[in-house]
Amino acid sequence: MVKDILGLDPVIVVNLSILFAAISTFGRYVTNYVYYYFKQIFVSSVRIHEDDHLYRYIMKWMTDKHLDTKAFRSVKAQTIQKTTIEDEEEAFKTMDQGPFDFKTTGQLFSYRTMIGRNPIRFQPYEMSHMFIHKRNVFLFKHGLRATPQPSRAMMMKYSGELTLECLGRSLDPIKALLEESQTYYLEKTMSSTTVYRANGPHWGRVTSRPSRDIETVILEKEKKEELLQDINEYLHPRTRRWYANHGIPYRRGYLFSGPPGTGKTSLTAALAGVFGLDIYVLSLLDPYCNEDALVRLFSSVPSRCIVLLEDVDAAGLKRADDPRLKKKLDGSEEEPEEKTTRPPKPVAAISLSGLLNAIDGVSSSEGRILVMTTNKPKDLDQALTRPGRVDMHISFSLPQPAEMIEMFISMYRETETLDSKNPDNHSTTTPTQTPIPTDEKEKEKAPLTDTELKSLAEKFSTELPVGKLSLAAIQGYLLRFKHDPRYAVANASSWAEMTLREMEEMAGNRS
Repeated sequence: MVKDILGLDPVIVVNLSILFAAISTFGRYVTNYVYYYFKQIFVSSVRIHEDDHLYRYIMKWMTDKHLDTKAFRSVKAQTIQKTTIEDEEEAFKTMDQGPFDFKTTGQLFSYRTMIGRNPIRFQPYEMSHMFIHKRNVFLFKHGLRATPQPSRAMMMKYSGELTLECLGRSLDPIKALLEESQTYYLEKTMSSTTVYRANGPHWGRVTSRPSRDIETVILEKEKKEELLQDINEYLHPRTRRWYANHGIPYRRGYLFSGPPGTGKTSLTAALAGVFGLDIYVLSLLDPYCNEDALVRLFSSVPSRCIVLLEDVDAAGLKRADDPRLKKKLDGSEEEPEEKTTRPPKPVAAISLSGLLNAIDGVSSSEGRILVMTTNKPKDLDQALTRPGRVDMHISFSLPQPAEMIEMFISMYRETETLDSKNPDNHSTTTPTQTPIPTDEKEKEKAPLTDTELKSLAEKFSTELPVGKLSLAAIQGYLLRFKHDPRYAVANASSWAEMTLREMEEMAGNRS
């Protein structure tokens, strides 16, 4: 019947369909075989996972060099949390640049206006893009890779993965592109310090902040210069060969001790900025950090970085045979029958021997700088502070008048002064150059000369008690009057008395 209606033999139609499908399948097979055979012979490729630093370098380079030319059609749009000063400034550019002094305008600054104007950022997503760079043909591929999470059943973690392919049998063009991307990224982030924090047995990038100037750290000049010279010599490329020739592990450790708020962590951040190092922060009281994770963390840090262990005395490190630590590790520690108002001192789930093994064990990374901070150096075990683990001890103390003067000048150094208005004139200003204010209120608002700034700094140091207040407390007070140094000096004495009174009351409540 079909033959009578269509005039075609159905057997022939079926046979032709089968033949066409077979030819099509064979053609796809041959095409794929030739394509993959061609790739194996004439194409070089490199895969980079999101966990590697190169991934960030390439993504930054591709986004800046090719995304702006609308080369990508499959992108990921995001308004990530602002973690750099450049992000803040970029969002602030779209806002009204009027004065933000509440006393002058009576208006408060709304941060939501910046969030609403936060620029949208694009990054390559699941796609491929072909481009020519320095007469070489590249194919950029970006996709997602699913990896199972051991701690969660049937849960997958998706992370980015990129592939770079180059037409040619040599990897040199890809290597040159990776080096160019690395240099481009480092130049963009030259004035910033990246901070990492432990997340279980792995390191996670937390933020990138502007590098702190070492001159803003208040410390005795001799100690600061000695520390800078020691680290500079340690980081020199020839020093590593010297360590290897003498059979000495290439590591360096420093202990910063002193009362809270004296600048121990600030000095660490400044050192990272001076030498271009990243900071890896580790807390021994992290509930997810055990001895096995600690060893993995120390073995996975890069060869040029600063590992920061803050407040090691607060971790309550005990030796492995300490009964209190055994109870915590076994989970058999019982609650005390009598409750006290003072909470028990925390004990890390890491023994002293476990920490020592992680610091200078066989698997510990070389080339890193270990910085430990403590408020009570006498509470630390001698095995932790012996030479070889702690090579230099920098002690911090509550500020003396010289440190107070240095902080005051550093805080108001950027304030517009008469000398900065007339850089070519080093003499006292005359009425023909700058009008001298006669009214008292005008005098208070008038800019300072360098001589007046130094005089105010000396007066400020005499208004505060010596060896009683920390640098952090003094800095916090000055920040309240960062645009009014005269008012800060006038109220320094009353603020100091009130602060000391509050400290005494808090100490009495603790006892």
